[in-house]
Amino acid sequence: MKFNIFYLAILMLLCFSCDEDEILKEEALDFYSTANAYVTPANYQTALNKLYGQFRDYMIKVSANDKEFYLMGTDLCINAIEVNWYLNDYTQLTPFNATASKSWDRFFKLIYDANVILSNIENAEFDAAEKNRLKAEAMFFRAIGYRFLANLYGGVPIILEEITSPRRDFVRATRTEVYQQCASDLEFAVANLLGTGVAQDGQLNNATANHLLSEIYISLERWDDAIAAASAAIDDPATALMTSRFGAKLDEPGDVFSDLFRYGNYNRASGNTEGLWVLQFDYQNNGSNNGWWHLGAFTGPEYAALTLDDGKPAYINYWHYEDMGGWSIGWLRGIYHLFEGIWQSDYNNDIRNSEYNILRTAKVRNPESAYFGMDLDPSMFSSANDTVRNWYPIHTKNSRWNDQPVELLDNVEEGIVSINAFIHKDFYFFRLAETYLLRAEAYLGKGQTGLAADDINRLRSRANASDVTPGEVDIDYILDERLRELAYEELRLFTLTRLGLLYDRTKRYNPYAKNSIKEYNNLYPIPFSQIETNTLEVLEQNPGYPN
Repeated sequence: MKFNIFYLAILMLLCFSCDEDEILKEEALDFYSTANAYVTPANYQTALNKLYGQFRDYMIKVSANDKEFYLMGTDLCINAIEVNWYLNDYTQLTPFNATASKSWDRFFKLIYDANVILSNIENAEFDAAEKNRLKAEAMFFRAIGYRFLANLYGGVPIILEEITSPRRDFVRATRTEVYQQCASDLEFAVANLLGTGVAQDGQLNNATANHLLSEIYISLERWDDAIAAASAAIDDPATALMTSRFGAKLDEPGDVFSDLFRYGNYNRASGNTEGLWVLQFDYQNNGSNNGWWHLGAFTGPEYAALTLDDGKPAYINYWHYEDMGGWSIGWLRGIYHLFEGIWQSDYNNDIRNSEYNILRTAKVRNPESAYFGMDLDPSMFSSANDTVRNWYPIHTKNSRWNDQPVELLDNVEEGIVSINAFIHKDFYFFRLAETYLLRAEAYLGKGQTGLAADDINRLRSRANASDVTPGEVDIDYILDERLRELAYEELRLFTLTRLGLLYDRTKRYNPYAKNSIKEYNNLYPIPFSQIETNTLEVLEQNPGYPN
């Protein structure tokens, strides 16, 4: 009996004296959790690398069919395959359409993953400067996620910490509050990111952050701050507009603008000081080789299907040629304003409209056609559809123009490209030319049209175009200059929704969407799935859309 009482006493002592919270605390020994996956700087860098890859895939990965959704239905291009497709017809843009939820889901996912890093790094024990650099990169991604959301939807919920359990109580902040949060994150990023001349190719740097911060300040109408942020990127000793020919194709016909978009010319190693943030794609790298190819394929005409009025195809055997941009299917067709309207004042001398940058004609290559060897002309075509999808001008920046890897050519001598050949080249997300246009926009906001004209003319001078006068500068002129300089680089939808001009510009210039777009489409609808599941609070719908 004494033996049993003794052990019973020991057992009771253990039960009442233990730290129950400590005993119940789980320790992951054979799987990753935030407790053991975020410890060293290398752990956090790995998580950031995921954000880089995630962002790149959101923008341009073929499997996601992404970037084209941010180009169509604007003053840039139409869907030439399906006239009734939903970004040709804005009546189909509803809270129930996948287009409404696609951007919401992906950018909140980007924010969530950035918040996981930021929530855990505060307790990390390593060098403070390194910690701040890592935090700065995560804050940039959070800021750019919120920038996309605010531009497209207006006010959205602001979430600044890792969410570890289900929530159904989100409320929308105002659009101004979202932009203010972006500014706060980017101000930290500017102070703590690596310098432009130090950061690796593709890595965020303080000029990248200043560029985006300038846009955010413009959205807040903080004109002086926007000018200062843009000027910091422009005046950075490691950045400059490219004004003379350079790079891999220096000895081939071209001009400085076409050099900016040739394979191998995007990064600083080529001498390019204009790229502020270059999304990286490496040929034959399984992590990135399914990337940018689709923009060239989608924006180029389906010229291989072109039939002439003599009943013969212009090109035999459905061949595609590298000097015509390679394989293309004619999905994203530029509109008249892009190909003709914006060039009228300097059609023949603006190098951005030169034969090296926009292909406006090509030779008929079918010897069985009466037109063999002649330049294509709409008068030869067999149907009006040929001018919609099968032939229109080609922006060479979107392709590996005259520069496909030899192993992707079915016929090297004739430059015949394999069908489905990838493009395999880097691409700009931010370029210094856009920074000048942002600063011009901020000067315009202050009413300083002379300084705005000076910034625009830096680009027009490089392009051998005539100067714009201060009296000609307004937001329409800046938007047209963005088309001349940044067509297919900028995500046009987000620029127009930021400015509240999606309706105005689309109504004026888009031949398909002009008949259906409404003023309330300047903001996209809040996805119904978000409203429906947010049962503990009201998630307000944007005006004009059904709940």
